[in-house]
Amino acid sequence: MQPTLEELERRIVKCKEWMWMPGMRVAAEDGLMLSYRLSEDRHPSYPDEYDWPHDLGLRRPDLSDSATLGCLMNLIEQKHITIYGGPVEAVYLSPGIDTDRSVMWEVAIMFYSGLQHEISEGKSKAEALVIALEADIVTN
Repeated sequence: MQPTLEELERRIVKCKEWMWMPGMRVAAEDGLMLSYRLSEDRHPSYPDEYDWPHDLGLRRPDLSDSATLGCLMNLIEQKHITIYGGPVEAVYLSPGIDTDRSVMWEVAIMFYSGLQHEISEGKSKAEALVIALEADIVTN
């Protein structure tokens, strides 16, 4: 069963490499607030550098937002530069067809040598990106 968008949003904020980035949109919470986009205004004295220390862990990124997904690609790239100890040419997200003929999204990295390494796949872009940030990659 495919996880809901809200389940994915709650999973991603628990990732070790998770961090809020300017440009991400914060998901609306049960109609109590509107979604809003984070700006460049940071507060270094707060744990996540944004002005909401009272609700750490409650905010979720809006994984239906293209800019937020782009920020996740950047977090994944930074994670894999650290894992592989060198530059990664690209982190890309591409569609494919699963064995049951449904669309499957794949996140992979490409090295300057031309080698590619699949990190994750999911039934949606958001699911593939969340799994990629959660993944503990083992290199051969």
